[in-house]
Amino acid sequence: MVPTGVLTGQITMVFATVLLGLWSATQWTAAALGYQMRLGTPWFDLLGMPVYHPWKLFEWWYFFDAYAPDIFLRGGAIVEVPAFDGLEMLQFDEPIGTLEAFVTAGGLSTAPWTWMGTLERLENKTLRYPGHCARFTAYRDLGLLSQVPVEVGGSQVVPREVFHALLGPRIGAGPEPVRDVCVMRVEAAGERGGRPARVVIELIDRYDEATGFTAMQRLTGWHAAICLELAARGRLAAGVVPVERVPGDLVVAEGRARGWDIRASTS
Repeated sequence: MVPTGVLTGQITMVFATVLLGLWSATQWTAAALGYQMRLGTPWFDLLGMPVYHPWKLFEWWYFFDAYAPDIFLRGGAIVEVPAFDGLEMLQFDEPIGTLEAFVTAGGLSTAPWTWMGTLERLENKTLRYPGHCARFTAYRDLGLLSQVPVEVGGSQVVPREVFHALLGPRIGAGPEPVRDVCVMRVEAAGERGGRPARVVIELIDRYDEATGFTAMQRLTGWHAAICLELAARGRLAAGVVPVERVPGDLVVAEGRARGWDIRASTS
């Protein structure tokens, strides 16, 4: 089917709106952080104001957000939980096996405020192979995650910048693709018909040899593409819609159509 001019115009408007919103969020974040040098070199200056590439927000999020406290719902109330807290071990089917779960920041975004008054508890944790949390806790306790400059050899250096400079090349992809695996598990507990009920949903995704997409790219980018497509089709409400308000059945259906292996069990 050949796209009509109206549909092309709608898609263009959606893309433009998303880009403008992202760019605004990036600039707002830069201003809130005082345009500090650790944000990197601006794209250009506009009347004395540093202007950054729209996607810089994601770069800052990756480098800085996981070290901050996270916001959860506990007892129906908003609480702040420090990064690397709540370490526990979880079991998955082989060949994945045992993974550790611990708190990192930012995963719930606006959801705690959205579901306050509806849910008693809402938390999220990051999954890694055993030993990861202990290492990064040691880095933090040593001060390597600090953004406060220290004097070394007569020069002021920021510990976190040194840490990133040393760590980055050692965990980078290099010339060969990273054949990764991403694991998600969602557990929900409550009551159904006056009786206790529990639902567990798992999604395990791997590097796609056919397309070259990593599992991380598929699971961090495709949900955004799905929401964009739903918006372009008019299947989302007008205005700003937080991701937790996007109909889950639509996202699951679109994800499965793209090859996501989503499994659910109830008890």
